[in-house]
Amino acid sequence: WVLEKSAAQPGSIETCSYYDTFRDAGEATSLPSGIYDLEELKKWGKGKGWCPYYLTRQAINHANILVFNYQYMLDPKVAK
Repeated sequence: WVLEKSAAQPGSIETCSYYDTFRDAGEATSLPSGIYDLEELKKWGKGKGWCPYYLTRQAINHANILVFNYQYMLDPKVAK
């Protein structure tokens, strides 16, 4: 809804520049192969002007191994 309104009436609503830049880069955005922690993802995303949250969500689809807190995996909202 926010993105549609922003596109229909530019300047009428503020959007996140990091998300906008990530979205504009398209689905081909990717990280170089390697091991990343939260701080490295934030640093890399900030350097590109891309949203680290959405960058990470996309990178997970291409990861061979994911390491995260076991309790987090048991959360029903996350486990789906």
